[in-house]
This record gives sequence, structure tokens and C-alpha cells, in this order.
Amino acid sequence: KDLPDREFVQRIADKVDKQVDGKGPVVGTEKHVRAKNLLERYQRATGEKTHLEAEKRFIDRKVWEEGDGLKGSVKADVHDGAGQVYDYKFGGARMSAEQARRLQEAMPKHGGADVHVNVVKPTL
Repeated sequence: KDLPDREFVQRIADKVDKQVDGKGPVVGTEKHVRAKNLLERYQRATGEKTHLEAEKRFIDRKVWEEGDGLKGSVKADVHDGAGQVYDYKFGGARMSAEQARRLQEAMPKHGGADVHVNVVKPTL
């Protein structure tokens, strides 16, 4: 409840990482789906952390809408609507400078600044 968002998202990553064995993109996708479902279940059950949104797509510094096309769009694993993005990296996945730049360029600025990208890797 009173956990900072960063720690809350970290706990979600740790939990789903333990639920699904294996490595690779298919396993990574399954972990992302479970993380989104876990966040949304928590929000429904508690009414807390509702400012966090999972798997939302953005393009041209706004929320992506049907008909915008996927080219140039990005999907934020979790964002808080106030300039923080949390990107899960399961297994050996890494955040490239290019991926961080694409997130920053597609998402709305906050207070005139690009979003801050926080990499979230499960703790061992």
C-alpha cells in the first residue's frame, strides 16, 4: 500500500519471474502478461495504485488510438502518468539506448521533460 511505485513494480516483477520458468521471448511475453494482470488485479481488489497503467501504447507524444498505425508507436510496460516509465526486463533482456530513446520520444513530456525510463529486472 505505502510502497513507492518503483518498489511495488519490482515486487510484481519478482513474483511473476518465479511463476514462469524458462527464457526467451515467448517466456518474456508471458511474464509481461502476468505482470499486467497482477497489477490490474491488485488495483481492482484494493483501489490502490490506480495511477499506474500497464501495457499502454503511445505515439507522437500522445496516447495511441485505433487508426494511428503501429509504426513509431511504443508500449510502456508500466507508467505513472507523471513522467516515470517502468520497463520489465526478464531473463537476459537488456534496455538499449535506442529503446529508451523511442519511449522518451513517443510518450508525452511531463513538466517539459522526457519521461524517465526505469529498468526493472527481477531480483534473484
